[in-house]
Parts: sequence; C-alpha cells; structure tokens
Amino acid sequence: MDVTRPEEIEAAKTIVEDTVGERGLNLLINNAGVAKMEMFPNVTPENLELHYKVNTEGPLLVLQVGGKN
Repeated sequence: MDVTRPEEIEAAKTIVEDTVGERGLNLLINNAGVAKMEMFPNVTPENLELHYKVNTEGPLLVLQVGGKN
C-alpha cells in the first residue's frame, strides 16, 4: 500500500473490513517511512517532498481514512 495515495488506503481499509467483519479492528500499527539518504549539499526538493509525504502525511492519511465509518 502506498500511504501517499488515498485510494490505496481506502482499498486496504475495505480488505481489512471484509476480513475482520463484525469483530472490528482492535489495533492498527500505523508505520510508514522512507529514508532516501543524500549528502546535505545534494538534497533535492523532490527528496524532501518524498520524505514529508511518506513519513508525515502518510500516517495521517491512514488515520483519517481508517477513522471514517
């Protein structure tokens, strides 16, 4: 699942709901991250954006989508 893509998170939520049914989900380990290392002088805006989208926005999107009824 790509945590930067809400449609993939929605698809994963559907799979979980179909799997657990009425029992519900008791625990979600919301862990996503990348570490594409570059030396400081070579850090690119694209690298910074990738890290922010996956490491910061991704887990938040998972919580937002997962929390919807």
